[in-house]
Amino acid sequence: MRIFLAHSARDLSIASALSSHLRELGYEVVRPETFLEPGDDIERRVKEELFRADALVLLWSSHSGRSGNMLMELGFFLCSSAGKPVFPVVLDDSPLPLDLADRLFISASGDQPDDIALKIASALSRFEGENKKKKQVAEERKQVVERTADVYIAQSLAALADREKKYQLWSLLCYSIGYLTILVGLAFTIYRIAI
Repeated sequence: MRIFLAHSARDLSIASALSSHLRELGYEVVRPETFLEPGDDIERRVKEELFRADALVLLWSSHSGRSGNMLMELGFFLCSSAGKPVFPVVLDDSPLPLDLADRLFISASGDQPDDIALKIASALSRFEGENKKKKQVAEERKQVVERTADVYIAQSLAALADREKKYQLWSLLCYSIGYLTILVGLAFTIYRIAI
């Protein structure tokens, strides 16, 4: 799972440690300082990485509210990544922004980075399990639809074949009646000429 780790520049040390622990747990973690190169269009590159991310982990502290970049990252992720989870991690007693006020956050006040990483991993695995279950249900529905469609198509083709046989019989009868009518007409004409 690809995680975008958003944080304030003042929380860089905990973000680095947390990133390392999450990688040890098997997650791919991206942070702006790990993918930006000199000359990059920062906003465009950050948006590309946010779009590619499966989840956003937002480290929130008293420094975060003053970081325009973090608020831009959060806003873009919320608008462009419907259905993808946002995991706010509150590092101190700072209130979350209004966009996240309705979300349960991970409290990390006073915790070590490895403990925070385990809390995040637990939340991510729950989300992955729910996602896997949704995909499984969708696949089961798809299979039912395919089976139902196969039966419907087979029944429709059989009904068409039956109708075609009936139409062939009717057309043969109509052709026979027409042929007989022509023969009777010819015979009558020959009879009239012969008299």
